[in-house]
Parts: sequence; C-alpha cells; structure tokens
Amino acid sequence: MLQLENDPEIWKVSQTQTPFSRDEIAAFITENKHDLITENQLRNIIVLKSNNTPIGTLDLFSFDKMKNTAGIGISILKEWRGKKYASLALELFIKKSFSEFNLQELYCTIFTDNYISISLFESKGFVREGILNNNVHYKGQAFDVYLYRLKK
Repeated sequence: MLQLENDPEIWKVSQTQTPFSRDEIAAFITENKHDLITENQLRNIIVLKSNNTPIGTLDLFSFDKMKNTAGIGISILKEWRGKKYASLALELFIKKSFSEFNLQELYCTIFTDNYISISLFESKGFVREGILNNNVHYKGQAFDVYLYRLKK
C-alpha cells in the first residue's frame, strides 16, 4: 500500500499531493474498521495466491447506503501490470460487490486518456455514461474524466 500510495505516476488519479509516511499508512490500516457499512469505503489488497505477494489495491468508496451504490477503483504495482491480474481481480470483486455487499450499482471515473483502464472497465461491462469536463484538478491543471457505471 505504501509503495502504491507514494507512486507519483498515479497521484493525479488519487489526488495525492505529498507522500505518505509509513506511520500514516500503518495508522490507516490499524484505525480503519475495514467495514463498508461503517466507513463507507473498503480497501482491499490484491495478493497473488501462489506466493502471497501483494500486487495492488482494489477499493470501494463513497458507499451510498440508501441506493446501495459505490465507487470502485483499482491500482496495480508497475511490475505486475500487463499480466491480466487487474482483469481477474476486478471480475472477482465485481461479483463479490453484487453478491456479498448487495450493491446494485458500481461506478468509476477514468481519465479520458487512460486507454488501459477504459478497456479494462468496458471489458467488465461498465458503460460510459458521459464526460465530466474539467472534473479533476491536479497541479494547476484541469482534466476530463469519463463516468462509467455497471448495474447489477
């Protein structure tokens, strides 16, 4: 988690401005209840089953209890990208989100130039619903993102 959170290449996506310390990450892990209902978010570590190696994160966030919807996001460590792990993890987590958490809809926003994420989410059935112009501001620039949704 520390390695991913402190990767400047993905700070635009996470809206991170400065690195997190090891203590800050440890506090997040120990103080978080890791419960979607209580905290309106759930962070999961993607771990290779074969050797217990952590390779990324998969998150639910902005959980809406009334509508049973949540945002979803995924990050894979650079050395593990392009190996289909994101696709497999996302597929499994979508199923879990709809069955175990009884979510009715997942959504995400993707930068309009992030063709790999666009392809990943579209391959899982997410439908582009529109564009949010100048929606993300990072380092003095405004960026457009697509809004995607997947209904149960």
